[in-house]
Amino acid sequence: AKEEPERVELDPDQLESLISQTKGMIDERASDDEEEEEPVNGAEVVRREGDEMDSDEAMWEDDDDDDADNDGDDDNAAVPGAAAAAAAANGTSKGKGKAVTKALSKRKGKKAAASKDDSDDSDDDDDDGVADEELKDFNLDHYDSEEEGVEMTGGTLKGLTVFAHSSEDPYITLKDGEGDPSDEEEIEDFRIRPTDNLVLAGITEDDSCRIEVNVYEAPAPADADGHGGHAGNLYVHHDILLPSFPLCLEWLDFEAGAEAPSNLVAVGTMLPDIEVWDLDVVDCLEPVYVLRGNDAADKKQRQKQKGKGGKGKKGKAAAADEEGEAATDGHRPPANPDGHSAAVMSLSWNRPNRHLLASGSADRTVKLWDLSSGAVVHTYTHHDDKVQAVQWHPTDATVLATAAYDRTVALFDSRAPDAVTRWELTADVECLLWNHFDPQYLLVSSEDGIVKCVDARMAAKSVFTLGAHQKACTSMSLSAGVAGLLATGGADKEVKVWDIRAQKPNFVVSKDSKVGSVYSVSFCPDEPLTMCVGGSKGVVSVWDLSDSALVKNRFAAPPGQADSDPSAVALENIQSDLGGLKMAAGEAGKPPAKATAAKKKASGGAKKTKKKGKK
Repeated sequence: AKEEPERVELDPDQLESLISQTKGMIDERASDDEEEEEPVNGAEVVRREGDEMDSDEAMWEDDDDDDADNDGDDDNAAVPGAAAAAAAANGTSKGKGKAVTKALSKRKGKKAAASKDDSDDSDDDDDDGVADEELKDFNLDHYDSEEEGVEMTGGTLKGLTVFAHSSEDPYITLKDGEGDPSDEEEIEDFRIRPTDNLVLAGITEDDSCRIEVNVYEAPAPADADGHGGHAGNLYVHHDILLPSFPLCLEWLDFEAGAEAPSNLVAVGTMLPDIEVWDLDVVDCLEPVYVLRGNDAADKKQRQKQKGKGGKGKKGKAAAADEEGEAATDGHRPPANPDGHSAAVMSLSWNRPNRHLLASGSADRTVKLWDLSSGAVVHTYTHHDDKVQAVQWHPTDATVLATAAYDRTVALFDSRAPDAVTRWELTADVECLLWNHFDPQYLLVSSEDGIVKCVDARMAAKSVFTLGAHQKACTSMSLSAGVAGLLATGGADKEVKVWDIRAQKPNFVVSKDSKVGSVYSVSFCPDEPLTMCVGGSKGVVSVWDLSDSALVKNRFAAPPGQADSDPSAVALENIQSDLGGLKMAAGEAGKPPAKATAAKKKASGGAKKTKKKGKK
C-alpha cells in the first residue's frame, strides 16, 4: 500500500471513455440493487448509508469490510485500470461510499431473502396441514383396499354384473317402488298394452326419412253410471330413421333363428335394398337384417341423390346421409348380385310360408326372397315396365298377383312362372287387393280413378268396373270382419266407403279426412270398423265407421234387402258421387279425366310424391 502506484498516461479522450464505462458499470449495479430496495437516487443511498456508518460503526465494520474488499477486487478484475482511473477522477471518498453502499445492499438482500424463505416455509406448512385434513375424508391410504362382503369376479366387464337383483346391490340405495311417482307414470304411458294397435306410417320430409310407430287406443264406452269411458287416442310412440325415401311397408313376424314370432317391418325405399326393422326396439340404430341389392346400382343411386342435393340445405342433408351410410357400411352384408338394381316399390309377405317375401321393383322384375338365408330364390321378368304392386293369394300360398306400369295385371303360380294370366288396364296401376271373403276376386285400382274387379278363374274379363274417384285411386282396403266393406282413397282428398257384396258395388259414405291427397287407407285387423288414413299433409287420421249410421244401416241388413230399401242405401249421400253410381250400375259412362298431376314417379321410375309427408 505504501508503494507508489504505476502512473498511467491517458489523453483526455481515453480518460473520458474510461469514466463513462465505469459510470455505466456503477449504474448497472445500482439498478440491480434497486430491484431489492425502494427506488431512491444515488446521493440518498450514499447519505443514508453514511449516516448509518457514523452512528453505528461498530455494528457493521467487522462484518462488511470483507464484502467491500471483495467487491473492490471484483471491480478491479472486471476492468483493469478502470478502478484507479475512476478514483482519480471522482475522488476516493465517493469510491468508498459506493463500496459501502454495495455491501449494505447485499446484506439487506440476504436478510430479505432469508425472511422470504421462512415465510414461504410457514405458508407451505399451513397449506399441507389444511390439505391433510381435507384428504382424511377420502382415506387415500386404504383407497385400493377391497371392502369386505363385496366380491368382484374377473378382470373384464363381465365381472361388473355381480348381483342377481338390484335389491342385493349395496350401492343402490333407491329400491324398487320408492322412486318418483311421475317416473312410474311415464313408464306406464310408454308401455304398449295388448289392447293397443300399432299404426306404421312412412314419412318423408326435407331433412329426414323415417317410419313413425303410432299407438292407437280404441275408445272405451262408459259404464251404466257414466264413468270410465274415454275417446280414441292416437300418438307417436317412437320412430325409425331411414336412409332413403320410403315407398312401401310390409309387416312380418319371421326372423331367422328366432324361436318365437317377432314384430318386424320390411321397408322398400329408393335404394335397391330391403331393410327389416324391429318394431319392439326403441331408438334402434340398425335393421335386424338387410336384403341387399346390386352393388353397382346401389352406388349409382347414391351418387344420383348426392348430385341432386347441391350446395343448399338438401345438399347438406344428402352429404350427411352419405356419411352415415358410409359409417354403417361395415355392418351391412355384402352386395347381392341377384338383388334388385333399382328402387323397391312393393312388398308382400307370404303368411302360410313365413320365410318367403315377394318384392316388385323399378328394375321391371319381381323377386322371391328366402328370409332364412337372405337369398333370392327366383326372379320373374314377365313385365315390361316398373312393377308397382305385388300380392300373394290369401289362401293359395303359391299364387302371386303383380301389376306394373305397362298397364297389365299378371297372375301366375310361382312354381310355374311361364303360365301367366293377364288383364289390361286403362291407366298405370296404383294398388292391388285380394278379396279375402271371396278369394277368387282381385281388385285393381289405377291412376284414372277406376277400380276394376277381375276373376282369377277367367282371363281378360272383368267382373265390374267402378269409377271410384275423379282423380287417381291411390289405395284400397277391405274390412277384416265385415264382408264387402271396401274403403278407397284418392288424390281428390276423399275417402269413400263401398258395399261390394255380391260383386255389385254400391256407394255408402264419403269423408274428407283432412290429410290432403290420400296415399293410404288401411282397416285395423282387430277392429273391423276402424281405418287409418295417411296423406300428403304428413299426418295420420283415424276414422271410426261405427259412428256412422249409414254404415250401420247398410251392413246390418242382408245384401238384397239393402239394395231394395232406399233408407238403407243413404240416398242423401248418393248425389256426391253420381259418376261412381253409374259405373256401379253397369252404365257405360265416360271415365274421369286422367289425373296426370297425381302421377308420382321418382328418378329411375320409382313412385314418389313431390309433397311433404308421404304416407
